[in-house]
Amino acid sequence: MGVVPSVWEEPWGQVAAEAATVGKPVVASRVGGLQDIVVDGETGLLVPPRDPEALGNAIDLLMASPDTRVSMGKKAMEHIRPFTVSVVTDQIEQAIADVTSSRRSPG
Repeated sequence: MGVVPSVWEEPWGQVAAEAATVGKPVVASRVGGLQDIVVDGETGLLVPPRDPEALGNAIDLLMASPDTRVSMGKKAMEHIRPFTVSVVTDQIEQAIADVTSSRRSPG
């Protein structure tokens, strides 16, 4: 599992995204972009920031249940796929192609 106990409003939680990409559930603070990466109870667990007891309880919960870790990890990988480099790069390239082709003058 990935554990990301951030205390500031990260715009994008790269560590959490990387864990999800390889099929690991994530325990993270309920702050910033981490809330977009981790779907609480489905792809991992969100806990209040600066709450070590809640963080420990969430880690313990996942450690006690290998089946839950595997299930959440699979869902995490599916959830993060639209944000992976290969998918985003293809979308950016298509957007550039669309813009440039629409600006070409006929003939």
